[in-house]
Amino acid sequence: MKKIFLCAAFAVIVFNGLAQKAYSFQLKPRQNEKYDAITNIKSTIKQSMMGQEMVIDMAYNIDMLYDIQKAGENMLFTSTYKKLAMDMAMMGQNIKMSSEEDDSNPANKSFRALKDAKVSMTVTPDGKVIDVKGAEDLVNRLTDASPAEKEGLKTFIGKENIKNAMEQTFSYLPAKPVKVGDSWTSLFSIESPYKLSSNNTYKLVKVENGLAYVDVTGTLTTNGAQKMVSNGMEMLIDLSGIQTGSMVFDENNGMISSSDLVQSMKGKMEVMGQEVPMEVKNDTNVKMIKK
Repeated sequence: MKKIFLCAAFAVIVFNGLAQKAYSFQLKPRQNEKYDAITNIKSTIKQSMMGQEMVIDMAYNIDMLYDIQKAGENMLFTSTYKKLAMDMAMMGQNIKMSSEEDDSNPANKSFRALKDAKVSMTVTPDGKVIDVKGAEDLVNRLTDASPAEKEGLKTFIGKENIKNAMEQTFSYLPAKPVKVGDSWTSLFSIESPYKLSSNNTYKLVKVENGLAYVDVTGTLTTNGAQKMVSNGMEMLIDLSGIQTGSMVFDENNGMISSSDLVQSMKGKMEVMGQEVPMEVKNDTNVKMIKK
């Protein structure tokens, strides 16, 4: 009987030890590793003007190749733009841009100019970006773009925007070891096309077969009206809402495997003295594949 009791007690101790395992998640890719990151964004904007609803549907596809040129404490990521595409439908019109199509459509020129362009980033193990180099060259490539097109593309290729996007990508990394069932938070701001603050809570659901599964909930807000300039026109954007979703990342090196996030916001836009109610929904899917 005593032996049975001791065995049972030992089994409980072992089980509790396993259940309470803490994980330290950090970015630790190896030098010369390459990752193909494919981002698909579907965005719907609804605006109500003079009793009529206007809907703008946009879809973006961005294919990037991450090359880990230096590993360690301050990693060097080189990002290459492999493919860019946009499809926008508004008021019965459809506009398409793609780096994969020829110049018979003038709208393709800007995306074609960015194809195979490179940007390098110095990144810490907790996903913070210390420096970005090469962003200026991206803008210089847009020789045939109009000022309005350049302004719009800066949302993706401006130095601060690239930095924000990279840090947002890796914002799921906890600052300290976590156990299954634990939650942690991350607060960051997106500066363009208007300032938007995101406060996310991440929960570690499970770690299985070398992958960490995390649920995401969060809030989004402009913290009042924020200025935005589009086609030379100044407007004020005031939005707030929520973000939900899930992500999966590598337990050993912290690199994301997949992410599905949905943002839903409501608010208003003020332009030329007129107040326009609006709703914004963004559905973002990211897949990263080791080459």
